[in-house]
Amino acid sequence: TAANPAVASSLVPRPASAYPRVFFPQTTDLGGAARITLKAGDERTDLDFVVKPQRVFRISGVIDGPERPTIELFPNNRSPQAAPIAVAFMAQGRFSFGSVPPGRYVLHALATPEMPQMSHGTAALKEIPLGPTSWAETVVDIVDRDVDLRLELRPGVRISGRVEFDGTTPKPSLADVAGRTLIIERADGGQSDFRGAYLPDDRFSTIQIEPGRYVLRPRAPD
Repeated sequence: TAANPAVASSLVPRPASAYPRVFFPQTTDLGGAARITLKAGDERTDLDFVVKPQRVFRISGVIDGPERPTIELFPNNRSPQAAPIAVAFMAQGRFSFGSVPPGRYVLHALATPEMPQMSHGTAALKEIPLGPTSWAETVVDIVDRDVDLRLELRPGVRISGRVEFDGTTPKPSLADVAGRTLIIERADGGQSDFRGAYLPDDRFSTIQIEPGRYVLRPRAPD
């Protein structure tokens, strides 16, 4: 779902440098970091790092659309469970990431409708939020200069259908089902806060979600 790589060609380079974050064993990708296990009395003396300053640049731009998305920056070879290396929010119609070392990155923007806050588990939706889900994603190559982008938000899609109860136990009433949680999980194990609601006549619908592969998991009645 990523667009073609966007590489700036006419911006003035920024002569700045910084120390990159490095994980053991000598990787800048958190997904490639090794877990270190120590027991009582253990001592490790071979956890060495080489950290050198390198030139860094800025990724900034404009996102077209009425929503104010959260913009996340990932390394291009990230694992599905990897956390973003930086998060930005729109300010005066623009976003900006500073101190980005050379490399290939994925810029991901997502705006979702307001939903009940989660405390423990996933809060059930009593009704489907009317607000849209909008998203944008592109690959960005940082070579030797700053990059300035313009992205256009795209609308999400809904999943809807019918819930059937199969078994010997009595079918729950609509009132019982309406309070249950409909969970939408990414098939690759990545994090998301996409939810759905049960509707009359044993139907369900989700909020708008961005394209991808998902596992829809209705939480069965107790």
